[in-house]
Amino acid sequence: MVYSTIVTHPSRLLRTTRTAHRNEGNENVIPPLPPKTPEASRFRPPPPITIDNIVNSAAFLKKLQTITKEDFMGRVIGKGLRVYPKTPQAYHTIRSYIDKKKLEAYTYQLSEEKELKAVIRGMPSDMPPQQIVDALLELGITVNDCHVRANRKTGLTMP
Repeated sequence: MVYSTIVTHPSRLLRTTRTAHRNEGNENVIPPLPPKTPEASRFRPPPPITIDNIVNSAAFLKKLQTITKEDFMGRVIGKGLRVYPKTPQAYHTIRSYIDKKKLEAYTYQLSEEKELKAVIRGMPSDMPPQQIVDALLELGITVNDCHVRANRKTGLTMP
């Protein structure tokens, strides 16, 4: 088995091929009606940022709002402050300010920055990973890491 990071989302491709394949043999199939409401883009807000050991949380929140030029919510948790930025731009600005001031903080990774892991099944286990990386690069797929999976108990490569 091989892990590789892929830019596209495979489930979308699978859905389109399934629907196209279903409609091929049946000419009397009526296509589905378009939705009545316009399709809104699925916007997921960035994850919250928790900043520890803040003395004056209200003043610090105002400072972050002036830096980002946006209004957002903050919640006092113990001696810290949890900030809920509304846009990825505000998230990056707050993170860079925290890094510059060397404050104690933690957060989650943005969904746009997460890597997609994929397993390619049915490949021969003796195939070199570099050959797989080269083939995926020819298709325009960026690969960060590629390796053959090994069995946890025996340590042998998986077929």
